[in-house]
Amino acid sequence: MKKIIIFVLIIFLLIYFFYLFHTTKKEENIVQLGVECEIIDVNRSDKTLTIIGADSGRKIIQQESKIDCKHLEKDGKIVKFNYSNQPNILKFDDLKQSDRIKINIDEKELQNNNEFLKVKQIELVNKN
Repeated sequence: MKKIIIFVLIIFLLIYFFYLFHTTKKEENIVQLGVECEIIDVNRSDKTLTIIGADSGRKIIQQESKIDCKHLEKDGKIVKFNYSNQPNILKFDDLKQSDRIKINIDEKELQNNNEFLKVKQIELVNKN
């Protein structure tokens, strides 16, 4: 009787571990931090930006791309850091054409060819 219980317990544990290892596959989520871009166009009615990579950011964003900023403004994700590294939350209307920004974006998002890039955060670097 004990042998049967131990055998069933071992089978149960093997099935449990097999199930556990297959369901907990972690997907890597690589975020590119501080990709430097330049604002080419600002569409105030749709709250969208057209950007292109600037300097080191050109390697990552080589073509014109658009960012939908409605959700970023609502969530307070458009910021400018002051000298003491405290974030000042900005409105979409504070962004102007030819401003330099840094964006945080998923690497998967860069590989997709969607019309709009889904950006995690925008940081205003230089105001022109």
